[in-house]
Amino acid sequence: MKKSTFTVLTLFLISALLGTFTFVLYFMWVGNCVLDECVSGVLLPYNIPDNQVFYQVITDFSSFSLSEILVRNYGITLPYVALMGVLDEDLNDQIVIISAMINWVVYLLSGFVFAQLCIVLKPKFSTIVWFLLFPPFILFSVLINKDGIMILLVLSVTLAVLKRWWFTLLLLTVAISLIRMQYLLFPVFLVFMLKADFRLRFAIAYVCSAMASAFIANFFGVYDIDWSAGGFSSLVYSLNKEYFVGSLLLNPVRVVHYVIAFLQECLYIKTDDGIDYMKLIQGATFVYLLYLLPGYARFLVGTWRIAYYRDFVVLRAAIFSYLLVLLLTPITEPRYFMIGCPLLLLAARISLRDGTPPIADGVNSKGAQARAFT
Repeated sequence: MKKSTFTVLTLFLISALLGTFTFVLYFMWVGNCVLDECVSGVLLPYNIPDNQVFYQVITDFSSFSLSEILVRNYGITLPYVALMGVLDEDLNDQIVIISAMINWVVYLLSGFVFAQLCIVLKPKFSTIVWFLLFPPFILFSVLINKDGIMILLVLSVTLAVLKRWWFTLLLLTVAISLIRMQYLLFPVFLVFMLKADFRLRFAIAYVCSAMASAFIANFFGVYDIDWSAGGFSSLVYSLNKEYFVGSLLLNPVRVVHYVIAFLQECLYIKTDDGIDYMKLIQGATFVYLLYLLPGYARFLVGTWRIAYYRDFVVLRAAIFSYLLVLLLTPITEPRYFMIGCPLLLLAARISLRDGTPPIADGVNSKGAQARAFT
């Protein structure tokens, strides 16, 4: 085993233990408070409404059609339905514990996949520690939620493309679309943008993503938006509904809107009801991202023209693919952005390791060309 591989795996194990310890402490503190606010002066980061919806789907699964499960993004309930069948019992009393266990397994698997990406891409060794101590994992640790498993699937798709595991990629594409149907486009855009002339392919993917957003708004009605109520998201949605151009024209502005949304979370951590831990963790994530901003900006600028250097090309394509999928929905929700943050972390830490990726080597090296996706 190479020394670098050994170092990454060792750091993975140490960080995973620290992360698991954090999971346990957090669960001991708030595990019994999910349905009862037993910590005074604190708004805990639970997504109780979504959990209630998913639990209803689990308990009445036979009444839902496959199309409804796909369109409504209820695929996250499938492992719980399977588990309920195996255990042959009602999950109501155990849902907090079972969901915490599933989320913990997803967390460890995500760390393992991220470690594999680190072995291939060779960022700074401490990158795996940064990932496993990523603040949003606290948000994703309790109750049934899709975000933790989406991080796992996004990273797994990226690794599968890096390794050219095409059959695995096909299986992951099915899995990721079961959890959130619109994420079917993530591996599609990723593979599409691997070829030469990245800028042209990105422009084509951008238009396709914007048109897909307008199509979904008009024919599926899965977004719970009152487009007559005002606000930027409503403006995008209404233009999509009326003219099919909301996302096409305003998606660049929506990137800025995400930054503003994160800033708003930082400003309203303290409420009349106490400390909002959801906003606190999102604010911590914003600081986390700000610290990494020079690194991933440098990476993206440095790789913009690379045509052949395979490993960096895949990461670049994954970042832009996730951005396009993120912009499919007119709703600006920082939680969705957090799912793609590990890709930005990789980019930033690669840039900090040895500067801008080797554009000249990537374009001119025969060895690099031999590894190209052409």
